[in-house]
Amino acid sequence: MPAVSPRLAEVLVKTTGAKDVDNAFQKVFSDYLELKLKSLQETIESFHNKWRMSFEEFKEKVKAGKLGSDAYSFDTEQDFWRWEEAETLKKHYEALKREWHLHPVKNPDTHHNINPKTAEEIIGSLIEVWTRLP
Repeated sequence: MPAVSPRLAEVLVKTTGAKDVDNAFQKVFSDYLELKLKSLQETIESFHNKWRMSFEEFKEKVKAGKLGSDAYSFDTEQDFWRWEEAETLKKHYEALKREWHLHPVKNPDTHHNINPKTAEEIIGSLIEVWTRLP
């Protein structure tokens, strides 16, 4: 991990209320993902409301030339690229978010979202589970 100045570490810990700089970075990253996902969802909903269809429907109508307005106008193309970007980034950020989840011992097929954990916390959780195994 890159070095962080003591002043930046102090500000991060104070701002996030985290117990240390690692947890502070994880909280900042987790909050960033949530904010990005919210913003992208708002963009997607805006285009959905404007065009009254899903992006997949929009894409197919543009491809087939059945959009009703000029499918190749500057404004329509701008909407297409911005909407596609929002959909693509949303999937990307959701995938990153899904990487942080827990499989409970009693029901390992389920997923529980968790806040990011440090390596020490993960090892501690593994030790705790290991000691409970028969």
